[in-house]
Amino acid sequence: LRAISHDLRTPLSGIMGTSEMIMDMSKKEDPRFDLAEGIHKDAIWLHSLVENILSLTRLQEGRMVIKKQPEAVEEIVGGAIAQMAGRSPGREIQVEVPEEVLMVPMDARLIMQVLINLLDNAVKHTPPEAEIKITVKKDLAGENAVFCVADRGEGIAPEDLPRIFEKGYTGCNGRADKRSTGIGLYLCRQIMEKLSHTIRIESEMGVGTKVYLGLDTVSL
Repeated sequence: LRAISHDLRTPLSGIMGTSEMIMDMSKKEDPRFDLAEGIHKDAIWLHSLVENILSLTRLQEGRMVIKKQPEAVEEIVGGAIAQMAGRSPGREIQVEVPEEVLMVPMDARLIMQVLINLLDNAVKHTPPEAEIKITVKKDLAGENAVFCVADRGEGIAPEDLPRIFEKGYTGCNGRADKRSTGIGLYLCRQIMEKLSHTIRIESEMGVGTKVYLGLDTVSL
């Protein structure tokens, strides 16, 4: 899987870049724009899948290198939002972070990957007109930073919640997501556990879902 994923990276990057260039050169009413946009979206989805597979194989083989250092949470959130803007143009994501600079010891690359996976799920399951929000706050003790990705989607059935982080689990509300591989949320949990951080999920049918990430803070 690792070797195949590495081999797929380069052509996928080329497909993404070329399709984006065709979109820039075409008017929206031009049929070629819709064709290029479809290619671009599919290539982005495949690229995300490849990155998740690579991270998962590194974790399973014990080859994942952890590089923790203090990072400003607004920069991490901003980076995740910027990547989502490329994946879901026009989709607005609300952001709420502390006014003061909040430094958190983390592996920025891995935490950003977790946030992107969570935001990607939120976009997938939330109607275009409904709100998606990412917030960062200190916990009640003032000792930890808590990230929260919240959507206004259909919610997750109570019987599905205990299995939502299982590897390969794609069922949700009695149905399977045809594009889901059951890797995204499983990888999120594996990364958070590897970093000695916490992840938990709350959901209510017809209301939406919230995923919380607990990270330690540090004063500089």
